[in-house]
Amino acid sequence: DTKSVTLPNGLIMKFGRVSASASGTTTVNFSSFGGNFTNDVFSVVLTNEFSSASSSNPVRLNAQPTTSSFVIRNLLASTTNVNFVAIGR
Repeated sequence: DTKSVTLPNGLIMKFGRVSASASGTTTVNFSSFGGNFTNDVFSVVLTNEFSSASSSNPVRLNAQPTTSSFVIRNLLASTTNVNFVAIGR
């Protein structure tokens, strides 16, 4: 089960699923998904597995990702699974 792929041009893609805490923040460490990025994180894309009529975008990045982690803000009153894809070097 690969969670990190290095492409021939040096770009690194990391992906996985995490459980985001209800009505709060959850820190995701890249070390749990094949190691930290060395230089920079270009993008982190989140997709929640639960939709809510009360919020069109219930999960989002809480701050700029670092080479070692990112933080998810969950606006739902319940824990939800979140899939992510991170791209960097």
